[in-house]
Amino acid sequence: MDDKVFSDCGLCTYTEDGSRHSHVHPVNAIPASPDRVFYVGQSHVGHWVVKDSDGSRGGVFIGKSEAFKFALFENGGRRESVVFLYEKLELDPA
Repeated sequence: MDDKVFSDCGLCTYTEDGSRHSHVHPVNAIPASPDRVFYVGQSHVGHWVVKDSDGSRGGVFIGKSEAFKFALFENGGRRESVVFLYEKLELDPA
C-alpha cells in the first residue's frame, strides 16, 4: 500500500492489497430525524436497497453489509432504526 491516507467514513472497505473499494458517499449533510426508520431489502434484480421511511434518503448496494453500514451511517448508528424486509424493496426514481 502506498503512503496515501484515506479518512474512514465507516462505509469504506479495503482489498488485501490496501486499495479502497469505491462507493458513493452520502451527500446529504442534514442528519436523519431520530424517528426515521431505514428499511433494507433486496430489489427484484437482487441488489440491496436502503430506503428511509419518508423516501428522502436511500441507495442501492451490491452487498447486504454495505447496505446495513449505509443505513447505520445515515441514522447516526441507531441499529433499532434499521428494519430488514423479506418482501422486495425498490428505490423510487427521483
